[in-house]
Amino acid sequence: MNTNNKVAKWLYTLGQIIIVVGIVAGLIIASSSLYFSWSAFFIYAVSGLISGIMFIGFGEIIRLLENTGNTIVKLDSKVEKIEREIHK
Repeated sequence: MNTNNKVAKWLYTLGQIIIVVGIVAGLIIASSSLYFSWSAFFIYAVSGLISGIMFIGFGEIIRLLENTGNTIVKLDSKVEKIEREIHK
């Protein structure tokens, strides 16, 4: 992730951690009984995957909004410069 926004970076990192923890928790819970419970594994793994992807998505939204805001500021300064040249 290429951004200076700390919130976007934290959300991206948190999303990755949630995905890993979900899969690991699924493996631990599924293997805790006498036989491997695939249903328990998939419940935890898919839940972690969906939650992690949502956090990564929120981080990406924040990054894109920051880029859009920066672009608007740059365009606004260019428009002001052109307006000053026109009104001279």
